[in-house]
Amino acid sequence: MRDNNGAKRRVLDDNGRLFGKISLIDIVILVIVAVLAVAAASKLAPTASGGTTATKPATYTVLIKNIKQSNADSMRAGDAIWSSAGTRIGTITDVAVNPARESGQLVDGTYRADAVVEGKVDVYLTIQTDVSTANGRIYVDRAFELGVNRLDIFKTKYTKFEGIIVSLNVAEDNNA
Repeated sequence: MRDNNGAKRRVLDDNGRLFGKISLIDIVILVIVAVLAVAAASKLAPTASGGTTATKPATYTVLIKNIKQSNADSMRAGDAIWSSAGTRIGTITDVAVNPARESGQLVDGTYRADAVVEGKVDVYLTIQTDVSTANGRIYVDRAFELGVNRLDIFKTKYTKFEGIIVSLNVAEDNNA
């Protein structure tokens, strides 16, 4: 390439500029900024699924074993319930409290199944929510996977507890 005076022009001049116009470092910075902008735009873009997911009503039961009666008293029908990650996973529709029972060894060395534990209760929470399905799995709010025997930390406005999902019923499709 030649300049206006007919002299041969170099790709990089003495100041490190490409064709004497822009610095090579400036080009690298522009490329990095462009890559970051594309990455951010792809993270923030709506999903290709169309934005909404069909949901169905579901009811599940969580068993909370061996808790104090005062903790059980803080759980009421109508309260919202959240997962340990902060996902709202339904509304409590029923609270059933039973004396806590455990199997264990007695003082005389014998074993007893289902002995009552003093001062403790077992709580069954019935929870209503809307679920979606994907690849044979059931999700609440596309984030919390529901399944029988799932052990997790659950929270209400007033208490936090460990519970296990003991039953799950999802409404059938009317279109099938």
